[in-house]
Formats: sequence, C-alpha cells, structure tokens
Amino acid sequence: MAQDYKYLILLNTSLEYAGILDKVTILFFPDDFKKLMEIKKE
Repeated sequence: MAQDYKYLILLNTSLEYAGILDKVTILFFPDDFKKLMEIKKE
C-alpha cells in the first residue's frame, strides 16, 4: 500500500509542477470512493 501512495505523491507533484493541479481531480481507490459512497447514503 505504501507503494501506491508513492505514485500518488509523484502524480500530485508532477501535476503541480505542470501548473494543472487545479484542473484535475484525483481519486485514490478505495479511500476516496468510500467517502463518496458515505456522502451518497446521507
């Protein structure tokens, strides 16, 4: 799992360097999807 976060951080850094971080939404499976499913239940 730590390896997955490594690539997430690398992607985030790359998008920030390119100046397009505010134009892209990155969801990390399964963490972000659990939050989205909880919001829909309410």
